[in-house]
Amino acid sequence: MNYNLFLWEDWKAENFYPLALTRPVYALRTGAKTFIERSLGLFPESFITLLCREQIAELTQFKTRARVNQLTVDPNLPVLLINGRALINEDFKDIVESTKETTLFVHENAPVALLVRDTKDSSQWTQFFTPTLNAEAEEELLKSFPVIEVPTKVVEGIWELVLLNGELIESDFEKLEKKKTQASVDERAILYNSDKIWIGDNASIDALAVLDARGGPIIIENGVYIQSHTIITGPAYIGAHTKIYGGKIRNGCSFGPHCRLGGEIESSIFIGYSNKYHDGFIGHSYIGEWVNLGALTTTSDLKNNYGPIRLTLNGVDLIQTDLVKLGSFIGDHAKLGIGTLLNAGTVIGVAANFFGGGLAPKFVPSFVWGSTTKMVEHELERALETARMVYSRRGLELPFAEEILLRKIFDSTAELRSSFLSPNPQEEETPET
Repeated sequence: MNYNLFLWEDWKAENFYPLALTRPVYALRTGAKTFIERSLGLFPESFITLLCREQIAELTQFKTRARVNQLTVDPNLPVLLINGRALINEDFKDIVESTKETTLFVHENAPVALLVRDTKDSSQWTQFFTPTLNAEAEEELLKSFPVIEVPTKVVEGIWELVLLNGELIESDFEKLEKKKTQASVDERAILYNSDKIWIGDNASIDALAVLDARGGPIIIENGVYIQSHTIITGPAYIGAHTKIYGGKIRNGCSFGPHCRLGGEIESSIFIGYSNKYHDGFIGHSYIGEWVNLGALTTTSDLKNNYGPIRLTLNGVDLIQTDLVKLGSFIGDHAKLGIGTLLNAGTVIGVAANFFGGGLAPKFVPSFVWGSTTKMVEHELERALETARMVYSRRGLELPFAEEILLRKIFDSTAELRSSFLSPNPQEEETPET
């Protein structure tokens, strides 16, 4: 069935910072897919519109080529609006298609989706989206339509994407169309439980690489290169054209396209186009695009007292995750020099640059530059020049829409940055490690 299909962002986008500073929440990856890809996979014939914060609208439209922040519809088709934080699946689709009346689907009082069968009066639903769904509008939405409870998880924050990643890789593998491909797998490569390994076209697996799917499936997309002595333990997802150089990739990892990876990585997500070529450990972390992690960059993902890990994603509010294992969250265009150490629950903002080795602060705002001895504001034009340079190294050009967004993020984070760089900072929190 076709729909006027919408994905919405809501007032909890801050729970996905710093990654959501440069993209809508539904563009984040978990498992083998982004939230957008999950929606399009379930409703492939539907025309999609994306509702997001105005600041990221232009870049969202450029990257997705979708319609953004427009509420006009084809009156001959029902409207289906989906929460961009909802992990929808085939069961959800079946429930929607069997529902004949306008209905709000919820899970544990969180709105999952709104199905509007009678589209003659669009104001009955457009009034709630401006263009995102704020907290007050959500309260009214929950009161305004008949409700059906559905078993569809609505993700609370970015830390849950890390927690759920392995489970989602497994379910994504089961739904994967495992067509025959032309890959180059050396006969001396070792594949355990090969029925649970799918390798895409033009992928290359060197001799003495180990793909171990005994604990979960492994998906290797087109054009991936796996160097000798690499060990990949499933569940794992390796995105198109990513290269792994002798790394130890432990269970629960998802890597987007065009990453360059090595060392040890466990239960972590890289959105794409990022580098961690050298030794060092990244665990239970979420890494944005165009990030470079210098040699021996290492995250802690466990406190010495095995207590739950807290973090602040916006520099103000402290979040108690109740998770014992949690690493770092690193925004787009961040650069970490050799020997950087990251405490459990560390957050590094967009275009932040930390160098000189040692323990980084547990929260580094966007566009901060420096080391353990001194930190200053990262000059905007220098940060943009670096961004242009890293794009050019991949044969690409920094999109104008992305440059405009980076300038907006620089301005919108100025107050937070100023407070962080103040000569009289607030008392440091007790170290987590």
